[in-house]
Amino acid sequence: MKYRREIDGLRAVAVVPVVLFHAGFSVFSGGYVGVDVFFVISGYLITTILLSELHAGSFSIVKFYERRARRLLPALFLVMACCLPFAWLWLLPEDMVDFGQSLMAVTTFVSNILFWQEETSYFNTTSELKPLLHTWSLAVEEQFYLLFPLALMLLWRLPRLGLVALLAIGSTISLGIAEWGAHNKPSAAWFLLPTRAWELGIGALAAIHLRNKPLEPQASGGYNQLMSLAGIGSIAWAIFFFDDNTPFPGVWGLLPVVGTALVILFATPATLGGKLLGTRALVGIGLISYSAYLWHQPLLAFARQRNIVELDLPVVWSLIVATFVLAWLSWRYVETPFRHAGTVSKKQIFVFSGTGMLVFFAVGAIVWAANGFGGRVKGELSQELVEVSNQRLGNYECWGMTDQTKRENCTLGSKNNGVETDFALVGDSHVSTLYPLLDAHGKDSNISGLDITMGSCPVFLQNYPTGTKNPVQCRSLQLYFSELMNKGTLPQSLIVGGAWIQWFEREDSRDDTGMAEDVTNSIKKMLANGHKVILIYPVPVLNSDVPKLLLKYRQNRGDILPEAGSILHADFNSRAEVAEFALDAVGEHRYLTRIHPEDLLCDTILKDRCAAHVDGKPLYSDNNHLSKYGAELVLKKVIEHL
Repeated sequence: MKYRREIDGLRAVAVVPVVLFHAGFSVFSGGYVGVDVFFVISGYLITTILLSELHAGSFSIVKFYERRARRLLPALFLVMACCLPFAWLWLLPEDMVDFGQSLMAVTTFVSNILFWQEETSYFNTTSELKPLLHTWSLAVEEQFYLLFPLALMLLWRLPRLGLVALLAIGSTISLGIAEWGAHNKPSAAWFLLPTRAWELGIGALAAIHLRNKPLEPQASGGYNQLMSLAGIGSIAWAIFFFDDNTPFPGVWGLLPVVGTALVILFATPATLGGKLLGTRALVGIGLISYSAYLWHQPLLAFARQRNIVELDLPVVWSLIVATFVLAWLSWRYVETPFRHAGTVSKKQIFVFSGTGMLVFFAVGAIVWAANGFGGRVKGELSQELVEVSNQRLGNYECWGMTDQTKRENCTLGSKNNGVETDFALVGDSHVSTLYPLLDAHGKDSNISGLDITMGSCPVFLQNYPTGTKNPVQCRSLQLYFSELMNKGTLPQSLIVGGAWIQWFEREDSRDDTGMAEDVTNSIKKMLANGHKVILIYPVPVLNSDVPKLLLKYRQNRGDILPEAGSILHADFNSRAEVAEFALDAVGEHRYLTRIHPEDLLCDTILKDRCAAHVDGKPLYSDNNHLSKYGAELVLKKVIEHL
């Protein structure tokens, strides 16, 4: 296979935007498409090599995997090994467990599947903190390498048009699945091979075309000039104008993918596009692009884990420089020697690969089994934060039960105050955070309550937002609530709350107006039936898991800034506006009491901000559920009106 400088330049065009995107430069809002450029290049190069060897009768599946092991594993193992001490020093136990699982997944080529199961979106803030998140793309390629050579061995003797037709049909089906997934299952569409296979397939089709009609190195006609520049322009457009709201990797992915194919098919050293990509700087970056890709995510992720607060610009640029310095070193002293059979024999590379996979899998399994070695967390206050982070919300003996005859555990407070039940706790996990404290108060005050709560389930609505984890149990609990109300056996006092902000922000078959009417009418119905309603308004939703954030401050900085984890009060007002409008629309009623958590959490501790902690004590158990400290503030107001 003839060397093409413009392909190495294309690798640089792929890796630099990826690094800058992950570093947080908003101008590169679509920099993630660099991965798609890599996929097309991989499909092209692998197919070119395979077809050449198949036609020459020299193809060996063992030799193919030997080349892949030489190319991918030494630098990957180096980066993974360098991650271990920093993970031990800086990752919290829960994050350490995730890291252990990712070590196991990387060595078994399934990290894309792991991250698909863990992440609702590649663009989540938590994604930035995962040191090995970027290995999902390696897993996609490795899965492709396991399947594609075997398929090509069976199909390569077909007439060229037949092979092209099969690849085109398969790629079209994959693109169709990706387009559907981008709108309906975005996380699966992002991470999994079936929705990425079409990108590798486009590269394979380019390889078949160029084998049949080789590209002349001196070709510089107007068509080659136009197509190669159009390809570069398409990639650039995607890099600068795509963002996390672009449905991807569906039909929008055609822009960078087809753009890459155009460069492969038409750029030559004699074209303007080829000359641009063949410059010494781009070719140099392209040569170290694989190592640069491997290094950038761990450097950025560990820096974010260590610094806690957003990285400032000098630190970010230092990490980018470090990425390419380390990339050159690992390319020069790890990648290059391992690629040559004269330096490392076939037996040695297979022994090295197998040993490395076993060692890293074992390390990951030990970390996972040890629950992230929680003993690394120092100090009583830090242990308390771990406990708050793991706080169980609500009454787990009741949640999710569908058999109404077994609801004897769905109570709180005193069980010896007679037949009457004084109040009911109604809603989802946001209001059930009051359960432990309210249960204790009921026992002390000899009053009893009924627990009608379930996580992600607004039990008093006719419908509920999409995303409910247990729709069958949710519907059962909704029917149970309606039955009690219709029979007149529902307690007179109702403490009602929910994840109001999240409900209105979730995608739903109903529009916001329908949701608002449902919320308003449901509460009006409770009041019309003579119930006293204590209505708890939205709890501020923060940007960070508060106990984890405070624990990082204690472990890595020693002090905790008063504003740590807080958000601007104005930002909360903006997010809560639609939900509060629906609650305000209930109107005034003599049986209605409104409690606003924002009055307790915003402006009272920090001016113009909604606080996350008081003197290091977390007000939340994550980023949106109140901890026992936060719940105490709200419960005091509830008890005044109960």
